[in-house]
Amino acid sequence: MPIHIPEKTNDKSVISGRGDTLFLRGEIDSVDPGIFLTPFFRAAREQMGETVKIDFTELEFLNSSGIKHIVSFVMDKKPGASIIFITDTTKTWQRTSLEVIQSLDEDSISIEERSS
Repeated sequence: MPIHIPEKTNDKSVISGRGDTLFLRGEIDSVDPGIFLTPFFRAAREQMGETVKIDFTELEFLNSSGIKHIVSFVMDKKPGASIIFITDTTKTWQRTSLEVIQSLDEDSISIEERSS
């Protein structure tokens, strides 16, 4: 089933999902990003197929509270599902942060780098 999550804006961030990809753009730096990330990831979990991509290429900043919600999504994904993080090679923090999450389940989490 393809993902369809309408675009939602919260402060300096925009989140959406379509096809097999979740998109995170802008800056996620609010004190409690769970207010908008929890329903977003819940919908993604319900709609995801065997593979879901999370595109970080247009995300400029992600605070530790936001990372916590990504970890929760990864740990609660459907059994047997795989996750591909898409990163921008010019944003070193993306690869560094996501490698730590990837280490939680290297068999089903991978990182794909793109140059901007």
